Amino acid sequence: MTDTIKILRNLRDRALRDFRSWRSSTKWDYYKMLRNYTNTAINNERKAFIEYNMRAADRKNVWAVMKSAGFAYSRDVKIPSDLLNLNTINSHFVNSVHRDLLCSTDLLDYYNNNSLMQSKFSFTLISESAISAIIDSIRSKSSGWNGLNITMISLACPPSSIAVYYAYSRYFYPV
Repeated sequence: MTDTIKILRNLRDRALRDFRSWRSSTKWDYYKMLRNYTNTAINNERKAFIEYNMRAADRKNVWAVMKSAGFAYSRDVKIPSDLLNLNTINSHFVNSVHRDLLCSTDLLDYYNNNSLMQSKFSFTLISESAISAIIDSIRSKSSGWNGLNITMISLACPPSSIAVYYAYSRYFYPV
């Protein structure tokens, strides 16, 4: 944490104490301004720290920084015991549909035989260069649910493209 951030946090905390003791709208506006400015400064410092370390030549350091920032997947996450039995989950969804809503086999045969699409949906393997081309074509700077944006993904492209390729070839979605 930089000295500037420490000073801003102290100013923000003092402004909040002043507001609580005086309860004036001026003190509240001053506190809100300092709070927003402090949060922006902290986020900018965090982003600069991560991007600086992401540019490092040592890939081990990149992943260590990502883990320390909370971006990496934790292997300690366990699947809840009630979700381990896929047959129980499947039977719940199958049995949750009312029998009146089920369609007849004639209707299913009709739709199977009169499809507008010529080919069925299927997965095919793609190359690592195709994955890199897809990642390079992304122009959005927004972050995902885990805080990773396209800059971080493209800087770690060789490891991430291998992970995506592995996940795709094994038919699972990496969390």
